[in-house]
Amino acid sequence: MSSRSTPRAAAVRLLFLCASLFLLCVPPLLGSAASTTDRIDDSVVAYVSSSTDNQAIRTITPDGSGDRLLWRIPNSSNPLDGIGSLSWRPDGAELLFDSGHDWQRSMAISDLFAIAPDGSALRRVSSPPGPTGYGAYPTGTVTFVVDALEQGDAQVYMQGAAAAVNYVARSAESYRFTLSVADLGAGVRQYIRVWDPDALDYPCLYSEDAWADVVAGQTVDLGVLYFAPATSDQACWHMFSPSWSHDGSRLLYLFREPTPFALPNNNIWQIAARAPNNLIGERVLDLGEFVNPGRLYRVVFAPTAARGDEMLFLQNEALIDLLWHATTANAAGRRQIDLGACPRLSCELLDVAWLPDGSGFIIARYETRYKSGGPPAGGVLYRYRFADEALTEILRLPNEIIGKLALAPDGSSIVFERGERLVDAVTASTWGPAVQCPCALWQVR
Repeated sequence: MSSRSTPRAAAVRLLFLCASLFLLCVPPLLGSAASTTDRIDDSVVAYVSSSTDNQAIRTITPDGSGDRLLWRIPNSSNPLDGIGSLSWRPDGAELLFDSGHDWQRSMAISDLFAIAPDGSALRRVSSPPGPTGYGAYPTGTVTFVVDALEQGDAQVYMQGAAAAVNYVARSAESYRFTLSVADLGAGVRQYIRVWDPDALDYPCLYSEDAWADVVAGQTVDLGVLYFAPATSDQACWHMFSPSWSHDGSRLLYLFREPTPFALPNNNIWQIAARAPNNLIGERVLDLGEFVNPGRLYRVVFAPTAARGDEMLFLQNEALIDLLWHATTANAAGRRQIDLGACPRLSCELLDVAWLPDGSGFIIARYETRYKSGGPPAGGVLYRYRFADEALTEILRLPNEIIGKLALAPDGSSIVFERGERLVDAVTASTWGPAVQCPCALWQVR
């Protein structure tokens, strides 16, 4: 595929990736986070490959060279449980991402993880320490009876256990479990969840009453635990779209919260970079407080100390995508950013990224459906500056789509994913519009 140009900018292809997705640029590493031989001397792009199965994180330099594997999930993982969005810590010492590869040992369908730039030191950021760290804690015993509507192949997991327990359930029968689990600390609630793909309820669910304060060296008997639709049950949660704060001390993410209802909200939460055991964070914005709230699908923390508490986030409503600007201290006081009238009949926002100096941002928008006198339909990159509230077109790709994007640390170039169509509407209604891959990475200066 040849490169294309516009009067405003030239798009230069980095590499054709049969599938590539979710990318971020990292600055040179600072401090002693990595040895000299592992240091990244120039900016690199981290991306997920292949995008059809989301199995691996790879890095590549902006000139298309040095493509290497950073980390991959277990080969047995389902593509739907693969890696999601990426976010470099500002000093380049860790790469943050969401993934569902270890959901069978978690209360979440997808958790937040961080990994060093050499592929080492993988850790779970949400509900730490995660199964790989449980061995450092003393163990206790928990026994309980599950009374649920599950039938067929089912699974029980308790936080602190090394693995889930699989069993074959019969309708209207109860089952006793006795588990050896790590004691994560006095007063720490360690929850239990049930998984059943053929259930009348959520495939993954838990009860707010199903928890124990594990005591090392002792047995805790929880009695009978009931799991019943629309009463005690909560759907297991999802965490996605993580973003580091400017100083790397905390991060924002979208949290599809547990709920007894069919359509849970994607709310904004934050968590410390090194959180206490089993903590999932604290809510920053609750969409349930608003009428017809739509669905949040992207959130990004501001990149500078001057704007350290600020964030941008995208929201999908029935007929329009919205961009909001707020602070974590007063997220409910959010301000909608006016991007002007859509030049065609339909405009969908696929991604947003701050300018490195915090003076504005870049958005990727898909403009489609006929409108007399409008520009060609396709993917467009725009720059917005807070000072003059001006929206400037950077690049337009007729009849194509621009998806996830990332800026170089000095703001001189943008890397983006490029494809031919959007994902299906059902997926987009929950997780936001996105490029249907296979797709490719391109760069524009």
